[in-house]
Parts: sequence; structure tokens; C-alpha cells
Amino acid sequence: MIGMRARSSSGVVRLSAFAQSTGYLISIPGPLLVGALYQHTDGWDLPIALMGGLLVLQIGAGVLAGRDRIVENEL
Repeated sequence: MIGMRARSSSGVVRLSAFAQSTGYLISIPGPLLVGALYQHTDGWDLPIALMGGLLVLQIGAGVLAGRDRIVENEL
């Protein structure tokens, strides 16, 4: 999908670097937060509710990312 969002190879490289580094930075606190919630609530209800809420946000982000457009056109 990253290769479909840029016209040049340098654009693909820059977009890939941005998407991967941002994705990893956003995902780092996830396991720690879920573990802390599980430990403090003594159950899986709140951690699973959190993951469900995040899933809704990810679906919205995926719909926006899947639009037919080229990122380099917007720069």
C-alpha cells in the first residue's frame, strides 16, 4: 500500500520510513498499558474494552489511509 501512495522511489522510501517509525512509536506503550490495566483491575474486561476502542480508531485511520490519492501531490 505504501508503494501505491507515491510516484517516485524516493517518495516511497520517505513515506515508508515515516509510516514505520510512527507506527512503532505509537505501538510501544500498548503492551505496557494493557498489562498495567490487567494488573490493577484483576481482570481482562477493561484491557479488552481499551483494545476494542483502539480498534474503532484504527478502522477510521484505515478508511482515511485507503483513499485514492498520492501523497506527493499534497506536498
